[in-house]
Amino acid sequence: MITLPGLRGDDPLGFLAAMGLLSLSEQGELPALRLAWRGGGSPVATVDGSVHSVQELGQELQTAFTRLRRDAAMIPGVPPDLPRRTAGTTDPMRMSRIDMRALYTEADQAWTQRGNAWLARWLIALTTQTATKNTQRADVELTPFYAPTGRMTMRTSIFEKTMAGVETVGGPRDALTRWRRVPYDGANFDERAKRDAGVTTSGEADNLGAPSPTWLAAMGMRFFPMTDDGKDVATVGWQRARLYPRPYTTRSLIWPIWEPVLDPAAVRVLLAHPAVRLEGSEEALAPARPRDLAALGVTHLFGASRRTLTQGDGPLGPAYLIWSASVAQVD
Repeated sequence: MITLPGLRGDDPLGFLAAMGLLSLSEQGELPALRLAWRGGGSPVATVDGSVHSVQELGQELQTAFTRLRRDAAMIPGVPPDLPRRTAGTTDPMRMSRIDMRALYTEADQAWTQRGNAWLARWLIALTTQTATKNTQRADVELTPFYAPTGRMTMRTSIFEKTMAGVETVGGPRDALTRWRRVPYDGANFDERAKRDAGVTTSGEADNLGAPSPTWLAAMGMRFFPMTDDGKDVATVGWQRARLYPRPYTTRSLIWPIWEPVLDPAAVRVLLAHPAVRLEGSEEALAPARPRDLAALGVTHLFGASRRTLTQGDGPLGPAYLIWSASVAQVD
């Protein structure tokens, strides 16, 4: 087992970056990996596989990132133009149902005719099929990981700027050990990246994000697919929960920490397991099935809520401990 001190489970960015490692591994961009967490209430990612050191895994990660840049692609296994490039003043990923149906048809053909499932699997993580966010524009809902402000686009804010930041720090290897922060907005994955004038030494707003774990977090979005019935949307991991007072919203990411060593398929099942869902009011939530959590090897449940900004949703806030097997009574 290799310990990755940069990837902590009690941090939304650290957890999502660990999901990115598994996602790249499952797509064959990295050697096969399995993931567990060690360290109790301050969990740190550990991986098992054919790599034998942090340095070796870091080099594999660098190679995967370089390959993406060489191919001018944002996401492995899908066409380079996904997410769609900006054309005009609106995000081209804000598609109508008709346009989105055409994209899903393309994904279905790639899977059934050419054996490439990745476009379909990424699409259900990035977009709904029919549920619309805005009745006037009638554009389909996009992943809750995407929190645009102003004229941001999915391709630019989550992928292009993040990958440019990774190049600034010399590649993504620092995500595994000790994050390097540079002038970069963090793609709204990380509240610490947003530094307003009150917290900087210059007295001016100056964002300072960590691009390497943010890039891995973007790769990890595939583990949180969306589904809809034409009106309502459900996304794996996301629930309405009041974890912090305002200005934090109730739009919250909930994630488990586990002790068994799990492969990517098992992790996807665990993230979507009914036992991870919370019940109760938004103000007082608890796991619906704590006995099942314990049986699954889950040791902790954490959550993080989005903060509001002037022009829209802001970044994910700090982790909040929701449940711990060490103090819970599961009978």
